[in-house]
Amino acid sequence: MAVRTNNLCMFTSLSVLYCSFFSIILFLSVHACSPTESRALLSLKAAFLDTHGMLKSWEGDDCCVWLGVHCDEMELGGHVTELNLGNFRLLSKHIPPQLGNLSSLRYLDLHKNLLQGPIPSSLGLLTNLTYIDLSKNMISGPIPPSLGNLLSLIVLDLHDNQLEGSIPFSLGKISTLKSLSLSHNKMSGGLPLSFAQSSSLLSLDLKNNRLNGSIPSLLTLPSSLQTFSLSNNNMTGTVSDEVLLRNSSSLQILDLSHSGLNIHIDSTPWIPPFQLQILNFRSCKIGSPIPSWISTQFKLENLDLSDANLVEDLPPWLWNFSSELMSLNLSNNHLEGPLTITSIPVPLLVLDLSVNELSGPFLLDIHMRQLCQLQVLLLAHNKIKGPIPVSLETIASPIAFLDLSNNQLRGNIPVALGNLQYLSVLNLKNNSLNGEIPASLGKLSALVMLNLARNDLEGEIPKELGSVTQLESLHLEKNNLQGLLPLSLAQLSELQVLDVGENNLIGNIPAWIANYSSLQVLVLRSNSLTGNLPPRIGGMAKLRVLDLSSNLLFGEIPNTYLNFSAMLDVNETMSVLGEDRVRRPIIVKGNSRSEYISYGALRDSPRLRVVRDEDSKYYIEGLDIITKGSELYYSRVFSGMTCIDLANNGLWGHLPMKIGNLKGLMFLNLSRNSFNGDIPGSMGSLSRLESLDLSLNNFSGKIPFQLGSLDYLGYLNLSYNNLSGVIPLQGPHMITFGKTVFSGNPNLRGCPLESWKCSPPRSPHSPPTIAVNEEANQGFSWYLLSIGWSIAAGFCAVVLALIFKVNWRKKIFDQMDRVIAFLLGESTNRRCSS
Repeated sequence: MAVRTNNLCMFTSLSVLYCSFFSIILFLSVHACSPTESRALLSLKAAFLDTHGMLKSWEGDDCCVWLGVHCDEMELGGHVTELNLGNFRLLSKHIPPQLGNLSSLRYLDLHKNLLQGPIPSSLGLLTNLTYIDLSKNMISGPIPPSLGNLLSLIVLDLHDNQLEGSIPFSLGKISTLKSLSLSHNKMSGGLPLSFAQSSSLLSLDLKNNRLNGSIPSLLTLPSSLQTFSLSNNNMTGTVSDEVLLRNSSSLQILDLSHSGLNIHIDSTPWIPPFQLQILNFRSCKIGSPIPSWISTQFKLENLDLSDANLVEDLPPWLWNFSSELMSLNLSNNHLEGPLTITSIPVPLLVLDLSVNELSGPFLLDIHMRQLCQLQVLLLAHNKIKGPIPVSLETIASPIAFLDLSNNQLRGNIPVALGNLQYLSVLNLKNNSLNGEIPASLGKLSALVMLNLARNDLEGEIPKELGSVTQLESLHLEKNNLQGLLPLSLAQLSELQVLDVGENNLIGNIPAWIANYSSLQVLVLRSNSLTGNLPPRIGGMAKLRVLDLSSNLLFGEIPNTYLNFSAMLDVNETMSVLGEDRVRRPIIVKGNSRSEYISYGALRDSPRLRVVRDEDSKYYIEGLDIITKGSELYYSRVFSGMTCIDLANNGLWGHLPMKIGNLKGLMFLNLSRNSFNGDIPGSMGSLSRLESLDLSLNNFSGKIPFQLGSLDYLGYLNLSYNNLSGVIPLQGPHMITFGKTVFSGNPNLRGCPLESWKCSPPRSPHSPPTIAVNEEANQGFSWYLLSIGWSIAAGFCAVVLALIFKVNWRKKIFDQMDRVIAFLLGESTNRRCSS
């Protein structure tokens, strides 16, 4: 019995030991990483610069426990099936080809790193891959055709890289591929026809590349496709909407904006087999009325047909064809007829009909009880007449952006606009509005930008505007406003732009303006302001544009005006091009962090977000600047444009040398004052100066030659002063200025006032001519001195050569003896013959 018990115990012990040993072997065999794949991962680690220590766990033999690595636990040998290193912020100049040794890999995610170099062709060996994401890196070179061998691939995401070359034809033959994203690269070539034959492709995103060529006229998108984006490319030719889309029964998103394609709208009405959510034909030249088949898209949320050369009137079905519509953009077309809005879809947030030819009165024929979420209404640059509808306040109470500028509106500004509590931007400029500015606008607590410029408004600036404490931009210029600047405006601590120029304002420039710590633009020109220049204005750290011209100011320029912080440094990104006022980008300047107010799909809040979104900017801060002899419109003043204009006042005194500190200054106008003394030579340090007007003053002395070093100087006016001496012609620009620049200075001489002293035109590569006579008149000529030194140096060189070169000396003297003998012999023969 004891033996039997011992045998049983021994058997049990051996069984437990065997099972434990087998379990350990099984565990090791399941979890241990393949040596080949471990080496491949370690070569990957060696190629990466891991600045954030994300790969510090990649040590030891079992790669299956490393961060970002996943193995198949159901498979013996622990083969790596997933590699997820997305957003690890890894840096590498190349992706190691050893990545192709992970033969069982099904999932590869390396997105949002700093990877460079080409995609290794060895990825084509990983035939089990179903998902590849290499987006948001700096990968360059072509897409390897070997990726077409990945016959199980479902998702290929390569957007936001620097890929070049054409799209491989082989990618279109992957029957399992459902999503292909190549956007924001440098791809070229055409669209492979193989994609039209794919029966599984759901998403094809090729936007923001350099694709060129034309789409074949018979190309039809596959029925499986749900998203197709070809925007921002360089395609050519015309496609037919009916041929391209007739089989796209699953299509939901269609974006051909800025693709370069023209779209032919079939004259025969047809009903598409799909229901779109987003349709974007921006900048696709349609050249016809709005396509009628759009009226069948009752699920459409976003419709953009801007800059599409649309003609004729707005169709009546436009206001009620889709109950889901959130954004409607028909701007920059040739749409005509009256603007009568009979209904607004409940979800509609954005309505942009700006830059068209809409005429007649602005009518809102909408039932007062209709719910409306409209937040953006843009009707600028049309021919709309009549008054602003009072019903706007009742129907569109959530509105945040209202732009009716550049129309033919008349009448008073409705008092009811002050009830639009969410209004952030109100732009009514360049109309024929009259009456006083309603005090009710002071209730707009969310207002960021108010532009009432270029109207016929009169009366005083209402003190209630001082209650709009979020205001950043205030434009009241070119009206008939009177009185003083109200003290209440001192409460606008967020103000960045204040333009009240060309009115009838009186009094001194208030000292409290210097308290605006964020002010970048101050324009008070063409009023009747009096007194001295407030010295404290010179301490405004962010001030870029100061225009106090055409007032009744007097005295000297305070020294503080020579130390504007924003003008001391050169900004290489300055925007310096003047623009006209028609069909320019409509962009909204946001808060002081240089962000932009955007109209996105905002279902949850009646207020608009502030985000950086380049595609939805629609108001940009701009100014009318009198420079280069005329008035120009300058946009993007926040990108670095700088200007000081004190012209047409009663200012006097000398210009100090410190004016050269303003190295970032682009426009300087001190004309029509009583400044005297010399023009400081330090102005040659104003390296970004484009326009300089010192005319009609009492400046004397010589024109400083340092002005010739101003490479950007395109406009100069020094006329009607007491300047003397020779006009300096140094530098690339001085010789290009005509007589009028220097006229009215009796003691000034030289070219171009004395045309006979001007050198003939020469090529840019010819050496500069030197005015010898002018320099001789000044008593000393470096030119003549250099000639004397050259002759002396040449003579010394010949003498030294004859002293040290005996052979040369002997040959020269022998030759001289022969010449003398020949001449003597010739003269003897002549005497004998006579």
